[in-house]
Amino acid sequence: MSWSDAQWEEELSRPGVRVWIARVDEDVAGLVELEAEPNGDVGIVVFGLVPEFVGKGFGGAFLTLSTRLAWNMRAPSGAAARRVWLQTSSRDHPHARPNYEKRGFCVFRTEQRGMG
Repeated sequence: MSWSDAQWEEELSRPGVRVWIARVDEDVAGLVELEAEPNGDVGIVVFGLVPEFVGKGFGGAFLTLSTRLAWNMRAPSGAAARRVWLQTSSRDHPHARPNYEKRGFCVFRTEQRGMG
């Protein structure tokens, strides 16, 4: 990403934000950013694999672990997670949505956005 160290520091210092880096041996394989909201909702706001690990069977296991981490988070107020959500896009990998659904996620809302 093109963020500066200062931008990352600001993002990661916000209450309720946690980031994990997935590694395979010594290689960075992916990243997940979770954000616990005051009401107990936890968003998987960033989730993905680096290109070298896409299509090699790591996505499902990483999503399972990321979802478990989200359910174990607490809001800055101390509230336990009551709902875990994420957003997907038609630009995501074709296996993304089936991967989410296999882990218990369901469609809440679908939006069509104009191009441009």
